[in-house]
Amino acid sequence: VDTTILGLDDERAKEMPYIASMGIYVISKDVMLNLLRDKFPGANDFGSEVIPGATSIGMRVQAYLYDGYWEDIGTIEAFYNANLGITKKPIPDFSFYDRSAPIYTQPKYLPPSKMLDADVTDSVIGEGCVIKNCKIHHSVVGLRSCISEGAIIEDT
Repeated sequence: VDTTILGLDDERAKEMPYIASMGIYVISKDVMLNLLRDKFPGANDFGSEVIPGATSIGMRVQAYLYDGYWEDIGTIEAFYNANLGITKKPIPDFSFYDRSAPIYTQPKYLPPSKMLDADVTDSVIGEGCVIKNCKIHHSVVGLRSCISEGAIIEDT
């Protein structure tokens, strides 16, 4: 892999062997249409065909070396594991409460979750949930969920 585009010499590249594309690209509409229609009309993948092709024909391509939390959630299993990673003890894979790396989301203006006689451990509960007389362990419960009496939710 040519890491010079990231500003990494051969020595530094050896220290960081797991550099990968996050699949996020910023490109002007005209340049993208030119690449897809004219230069690489048969291309199926941006990361392995279009971007390397653009550099091979002399186009200026820049990269940003991101060293924060990132997970490839391209499969259902990976998405599942990434979600459960936020419940990990003692330190989660990712924390929504880290002041040095805030997460900005669209506010939903939902009421807080209501828990009535619920046993909830090692879990994340979304906004606006109603949870009644149930057990939830090592799980992520999405917003506006209603968990009924007697339910047992584990590892999900």
